[in-house]
Amino acid sequence: MRLTLLILLLISLATPTVVHAEEPVAPEQLKKMYDDAMTQLQDAQARKSELAKENEGQALKIAEMQKDLEASQAQVTALQQELVALQQRTYALRSQQAIWQGFIEKYPDLKARWKLLLETDLFDPRDWPTLLQESFSR
Repeated sequence: MRLTLLILLLISLATPTVVHAEEPVAPEQLKKMYDDAMTQLQDAQARKSELAKENEGQALKIAEMQKDLEASQAQVTALQQELVALQQRTYALRSQQAIWQGFIEKYPDLKARWKLLLETDLFDPRDWPTLLQESFSR
């Protein structure tokens, strides 16, 4: 009896179990699901294309901005060089002015004549006699 019980047990385990399937899907539902999937795919492809166009536009803007940046940097470099040149020139002029002031302070007579020359309008003939008289009287 045990043997028969064991055989029955093995047979019951060896036989495939019956799986109850879901209810069959209607062809209309399958068509609707297919259409929905196609619509989603088309929307995704359209969005991908749109993003690619935006990316190209952004890349062009970046390239243009890069060119502007390079031009600005070149202009800054040129202005810095010009600034250095002007600083050197103004230093030379300030040094020359300081030397001239030191020299003119040593000679009061020359300082007075220099001051008269600066105050005289050289293009006005009315001031010429005064200038000539002062220049030759010394």
